[in-house]
Amino acid sequence: MFLEALRAWKEATGGIPAQITALISDTLMWDIDTAAITTRLGGMTQAQVTLKGANRDLHPGLYGGSALNPIEALARLLADLHDADG
Repeated sequence: MFLEALRAWKEATGGIPAQITALISDTLMWDIDTAAITTRLGGMTQAQVTLKGANRDLHPGLYGGSALNPIEALARLLADLHDADG
């Protein structure tokens, strides 16, 4: 599939946008004659997250509902990266 996409790109534009010396795919192939079409892959990303909270410990009995707990906020943020379907 990748090679066919590159052939089509070259035919349409006269060249491909980068020099390729190796092409490796770790996607599926049902058998020698039947390729699988992969619609998404897991990848890597990098981000820096800065959370700010109170400048001192807050007792949950007095501030429990109104003060944002930075660790809880981070846990919710990370949990929201995946929906019920993964």
